[in-house]
Amino acid sequence: MTGRGRESRVAAAALVAAAALGALTTWLLTPDGESTGPTPPRFAAATQPPSSAGTSPGSLVAEIDSLRAIVELEMEKRGELEQEVAFLREIVAELSGAPGLDGARGSGAPASAAEGPGDAQPPGVVAKGPAAAAPPPPSFDREGLLAAGVHRADIEALYQRWTQLEMDKLYLADEARREGWAGTGRFRKARRELQSAVREELGEDAWDQWLYATNQTNRVLVGDVLEASPGQRAGLQPGDQIVRYAGLRVHSVRDVRRLTAEGVAGEQVRVELLRRGNTLSVGVERGPIGVILKEQRRAP
Repeated sequence: MTGRGRESRVAAAALVAAAALGALTTWLLTPDGESTGPTPPRFAAATQPPSSAGTSPGSLVAEIDSLRAIVELEMEKRGELEQEVAFLREIVAELSGAPGLDGARGSGAPASAAEGPGDAQPPGVVAKGPAAAAPPPPSFDREGLLAAGVHRADIEALYQRWTQLEMDKLYLADEARREGWAGTGRFRKARRELQSAVREELGEDAWDQWLYATNQTNRVLVGDVLEASPGQRAGLQPGDQIVRYAGLRVHSVRDVRRLTAEGVAGEQVRVELLRRGNTLSVGVERGPIGVILKEQRRAP
């Protein structure tokens, strides 16, 4: 084969590669690889075969390398966006949930009454009385703690520690986003460690006040008991509040889930309950209790 023939075949192969890379680039930059319309202008050159006149294999290779760099940059940006979405989903997951079996979260807060036909207000009219929308709760409910009998000095100390933790969370989130591990298991573990350190530092009574002040649920209630379950055999009833499990204070369904999974499965542990104002202790097998749990926010 002559030198001119080889050069022609190289040029043709380079043109085909450029067109294929341009199509792949467009596919990568759309969700699920679906076409969203005309090819973006910056990729038009890659999908339109250039004239053979004045085009050398070297220039085509350089164009392919440039397109490859663009693809890598766009994929990196898309990865950053996915990490940001994962981080936001983690925050939403911590603030929401629903009742469930032996450990699904649930606020236990009563649902607001449905709006009736006569409740609608004409435009420009501000609702008054019971129909008026309640203002959002404060981020840290000082007045709620004060009404619960907590001393002002203790409330201020809790508030200062709360603001410090919130800043620590912001710094952690910023570091995770910058370094590319937001929304990962490492990030979730780091957030839990921040919160666990504060709980250990404060002690259980102050932690209970903390949860209440920050508008978080702090009580775990039995919603229902499954037939032939360890919970039924132990005598648990709907409405019981689980105060302690194996001697450790319980503030959330996550606490119950963690404690039931520790120790030796099947061993007998004591569960402290609050039932209609009375405290009682029952024995239960360590492991799944077989109850539907829900969470509520109550004054400490």
